[in-house]
Amino acid sequence: MKDLISSFYKNNRIKLQGSCSPRLLVVRASDAIQKSADQAYPFYQNSDFWYLTGLNFPGLILVIAPNEHFLIVPTLSKYKQIFDGQIDREELISKSAVDTIYNQTEGYFKLKQLLLQYKEVGLPSPYLRLREFQILNAPYFVVIKRLLSRLANHKLKYISINRELAQMRMIKQPIELEFIQKAIDITISGMELVLANLKQDSAYSKPKVLADLSYSFLSRGSSGHAFDPIIASGSEAVTIHNSDRQHLIASDQLLTLDIGAEYNHYSADLTRTFIPSKALSRQLEVFRAVQDVQTEAIKLIRPGLLVSELEKEVQMMIGLHLKHLKLIKEPSPNLIRRYYPHACSHSLGLDTHDLADYSQPLAENMVITIEPGIYIPEEGIGVRLEDDILITKNANSNLSKALPTELVI
Repeated sequence: MKDLISSFYKNNRIKLQGSCSPRLLVVRASDAIQKSADQAYPFYQNSDFWYLTGLNFPGLILVIAPNEHFLIVPTLSKYKQIFDGQIDREELISKSAVDTIYNQTEGYFKLKQLLLQYKEVGLPSPYLRLREFQILNAPYFVVIKRLLSRLANHKLKYISINRELAQMRMIKQPIELEFIQKAIDITISGMELVLANLKQDSAYSKPKVLADLSYSFLSRGSSGHAFDPIIASGSEAVTIHNSDRQHLIASDQLLTLDIGAEYNHYSADLTRTFIPSKALSRQLEVFRAVQDVQTEAIKLIRPGLLVSELEKEVQMMIGLHLKHLKLIKEPSPNLIRRYYPHACSHSLGLDTHDLADYSQPLAENMVITIEPGIYIPEEGIGVRLEDDILITKNANSNLSKALPTELVI
C-alpha cells in the first residue's frame, strides 16, 4: 500500500509535467502561520503540493525538472529542531518518491542553474473565488515568486499551471475514490450518531453535536472535519453558512447539518435536514420540494453534461416548486435566487470545494456534490440536502446513498 501511494504522487508529477508547456515546474508547500507569541495555527498543507508529494511538512519546495524531481528543505534552527523535531529526509523520499533532497544552499544553487537554462517556470497561482469578506491566503505563491526572481537574476516568464492541475485533479484515481468513500462512510456514521442522540436527549445542544461529530470522526480514523461544520436549527438555517453554536436545538424545528469528515486529506460533504416528529405541514412541504429537486437532479448526472447546464435545470426545477409553494408567481431567475442563492454542485476531492475547470463536461470518475436548497427568511424555514456523486461510464453512483435523505427526529 505504501509503494502504491508513493507511486501515485510520482505519477501525478510525471503526468503534470507532460501536460504543461513549461519544462520546469516549481510548487511550494504552505507555511506554518503564527497564531500567538509561541504557537502556530494547526498546519494544513497546500492541496496542490499534497497531490504531487503526499508530504505534510511546511516550507518545502518541489522542483519538477526534465531529468529530476527534487525537494529543497528549509534550514531549521537548533531551537526549532528541539521543539518541533528534525527533518527525516529518508521519510520524505519514501513518501513522495522524489529523486533527491537538497538543503537550501545546494537546492537554491541547482534551481538557479535550471532557471538560467529554461528562463520560464510553471507555477500554481491563487485560484480561489473570493467573497467580499475573505482575504486571499497566498503567501506560498508570493514567497516562491520572490525567491525565483532573486535566484534567476533575470526576468522570468511565469506560466500558470492551474488549468492542468484542475483537469488532473477532477478525474479521481482509484486510490482517491477509496479515500473519498472512506471519508463519506465516516461522515455517515457521525450523522447516525447525532440522529440517535437527538431522539434520546431532549437537551441536546449544538456544542454537543459538534463534540459527538468530532469524537465519531477521530475514532474512525479521520483527521477531523474537512470544513467548519454547519449546525443550524430553525430560522438559523436560512443563513447558508450559519456558524452560531451556542443554542439548544428546538424540538419543533428543522435542523440542518452540513458536515464532512476528512480522510487522508480527502473530503466528504453531506447535508441533511432533520425533521421533527411533529413537523408542521409547511415545514414538510418545503422539505419535500427540496427532496424532489435533489432526486431529479441526480438523475440528470451523466458524462458529457456541463455543470452550467445542470445548474440551469436545477434552478428551473426549484422555480416551479417555489411557484407551487406560492413564494413566487413566475419562475424567473431573479425571483428564484431570492430563495435559492447558491449553486447546486461543486467538485469534491482534496478540497471540499475542489479545484476544477467547470468549462469541461462531466466525465467518468469525477466526484461532485448535489445540494439544492430552499430558504425562506420571512417564514424562518431553511432546507438543504446534499449527496456526493461519482460520475460513472454511462450515468452516476451516489456514494452517500447509505444515509437516507429523510431523517426524522
